[in-house]
Amino acid sequence: MMDGMDGLDWTLISGMAEGIDAAAHRAALERGVPTVACLAHGLHAVHPRSNAALGHRILDAGGCWVSEYRWGVSPTRYTFPARNRIIAGLSLATVVVESNDPGGSLITARLAQDYDRSVFALSPAWCAEGMKGNARLIQDQVAELLHLPIDFPSAMGWRVKEERQDGESEKDPVLSALDPFVSRTFDEVVAAAEMGRSATRTALLKGELNGRVCAWPGDRFTRTFR
Repeated sequence: MMDGMDGLDWTLISGMAEGIDAAAHRAALERGVPTVACLAHGLHAVHPRSNAALGHRILDAGGCWVSEYRWGVSPTRYTFPARNRIIAGLSLATVVVESNDPGGSLITARLAQDYDRSVFALSPAWCAEGMKGNARLIQDQVAELLHLPIDFPSAMGWRVKEERQDGESEKDPVLSALDPFVSRTFDEVVAAAEMGRSATRTALLKGELNGRVCAWPGDRFTRTFR
């Protein structure tokens, strides 16, 4: 899934479950890509236990665990689908590698669609029972088809737009003051851009209309890749 992603500044977010989740985390670690594990239980332990070593490798590499549950809370059949909304909310894009129908990945994909995030699904093998969910997402126009994993960066427009974004950032002090992953308050943008409050507000509004700036609750802003 990570073919063609070299040289891009990105983070992998997954649920550290057995199977594809764990494989994705391991691949990220092998390539030096930051990775975040979103847990369906408290931060006191790793579930399943077989992924305990993987979990600590993530921390040792500078990644993190994320959970909405208090210390000591055990996983249940309800906490796993519930945590999927956090995975979808933290991610710019959700990629479904393999999912049955029904399946937990379908929940994540539909939540991502509700959050106005990009959703992709690998091309399903139509005879494969385990990929009926991929076919469902594509059929329902929830997910965009990825024929090969290497198509993902191109589908996101990262390579082309990253170069254009750098040039624009040099000319636009507001874009230069914004980060695509960490939101900044309006006052922080004003201080960094050194344009004054009125001019900064106008530039932010123009950026929103052009799809280069994303506004968040609390008068906070990030730069987008779109």
